[in-house]
Amino acid sequence: MQHAPCGAATVGVDKGYTEAYTDNEGERHGEGLGNLLSAEGDHRKVKGQRRNQLRAVEQKHLAQGLTRKAHNIRKNNLGN
Repeated sequence: MQHAPCGAATVGVDKGYTEAYTDNEGERHGEGLGNLLSAEGDHRKVKGQRRNQLRAVEQKHLAQGLTRKAHNIRKNNLGN
């Protein structure tokens, strides 16, 4: 296997949040990454809050002895 020459220059790369990478020439690669990560994080936060609320309702029903209702909540809403 033969390799093509790639040069002898050193490249500096900075990894960031708003863009994936910025090289030593100031070019940004992967712009919009921060917006994407923020949107995904916000979505997961809301989803987790809703799941925690359902789990609290399930636990409340278990404490009251309503096992069938608690089982249905777990089976239909808290699956993976």
